[in-house]
Amino acid sequence: MLFDEIKRNKRNTVIMMVIFGIFVSLLGLLFVGSASDDTSSLVTGMFWWIALVVIYILIKYATSMWLILKMTKAQSITEENDPELYHIVEDMVMVAKLPMPKVYIVDDPSPNAFATGTSYKHAAVSVTTGLREMMDRDELEGVISHEISHIKNYDIRISTIAVALVGVIGVIATALIFFGKVVLFSSDDDRDSRAAGLVFGLCMMLVGFLFNIIAVPLAMLMQAFVSRQRESLADVSGVELTRNPQGLIRAFKKLQVYEGGGHPKRTTSILAKSPAAELCLVTPVSFHHLFDSHPPLEERIQRLEHKI
Repeated sequence: MLFDEIKRNKRNTVIMMVIFGIFVSLLGLLFVGSASDDTSSLVTGMFWWIALVVIYILIKYATSMWLILKMTKAQSITEENDPELYHIVEDMVMVAKLPMPKVYIVDDPSPNAFATGTSYKHAAVSVTTGLREMMDRDELEGVISHEISHIKNYDIRISTIAVALVGVIGVIATALIFFGKVVLFSSDDDRDSRAAGLVFGLCMMLVGFLFNIIAVPLAMLMQAFVSRQRESLADVSGVELTRNPQGLIRAFKKLQVYEGGGHPKRTTSILAKSPAAELCLVTPVSFHHLFDSHPPLEERIQRLEHKI
């Protein structure tokens, strides 16, 4: 049953990432095609569009771990200053047959955890002080197994690509609006040139606004779907590592109680204001459930209980 769940989840992720890639390519074709006069310039424009997307993804991927750890002010943990946490991570990577990642603690009362990194050999697992204090050993083991599963399943790579694809669309939208304004308000003595510039500038701004109100939200919906699939996969994969679903179930139930107990909103969390928000155990900030990067805790608990 667990194997079937994992297989189905991976298939859904592949399908959505393919759709995501096609969507970004079509936007590129629309953007480049509107400014191309012939086939040659269209091909050249699409080459540069793809190059821009790839470069942007590589930059995001290469800097993501450093940026996340810096923005969350994560402090390194060793076997000496927190042997229990360190040994739990050590045990889980041994079962998963992975190299030992770096372990960090984030000074944040909001209970959460995340994994980041660029490869098996360059990975990190972080937990907040709030989660560290809240969970017993079995619960903490369940949480860590979830994060190690993210590393094992290449979820960090997938998440970074998805975030970068949304970012590319946002950057293009902003650039279109900016350069549209430049063209619109640039002065020209020739009346015909001024009229042509006015039309071209307005068209650029219109396309930019359409990107912002249609393309960006659609891309965010696809990103959220991919993220929810990977979170569900990490839950199930984590249980495979511990062979103790009750640990993660109890951890989720504690997080449910925390969220319903009048505690400060997760929007005040350090993680909510950093790129780590997409990688966390639970969503630090939510505007609408359709855009949530994680399934509801109740749904995750029920899915795990169904596997017992």
